[in-house]
Amino acid sequence: MDVIGIINELRKELERIDGLIIALESLQAGRRRGRPPKALQQLRAGAMEQESPVARRAAKAVKKASKKKAAKKAAKKKKASKKKAG
Repeated sequence: MDVIGIINELRKELERIDGLIIALESLQAGRRRGRPPKALQQLRAGAMEQESPVARRAAKAVKKASKKKAAKKAAKKKKASKKKAG
């Protein structure tokens, strides 16, 4: 009987259950404004590490596109403010 292997599996299961409990508690609390609790951030960070490379690439592409959109919007706003001043 591999006791160390069983202990490691139980620890992994415990982490998973803790993460589920945190997620359910956050759902129960409803939508909150501001920064999420540190435990929830850690849970999400752990989930990101377990994602497939394709999912990470997709998330990276979405992030890049949103930054590009924000930069374009800021440039447009800056141009409009220069027009008003000049």
